[in-house]
Amino acid sequence: MLDDWAIKKGGEELPNYWEEKTQLSIDKIPTHIIKKMFNREKYLIMEEQNT
Repeated sequence: MLDDWAIKKGGEELPNYWEEKTQLSIDKIPTHIIKKMFNREKYLIMEEQNT
């Protein structure tokens, strides 16, 4: 069910949604989700280049 929602959002809209809606947790603690996502993408690109 969540997968379907994410697929509908698409590759561009999902990071925008995260940036807009999930910068703070429910108790107002910064999530750093964009920074974590960027670091993960950078790691995956490096992995692809090494294979």
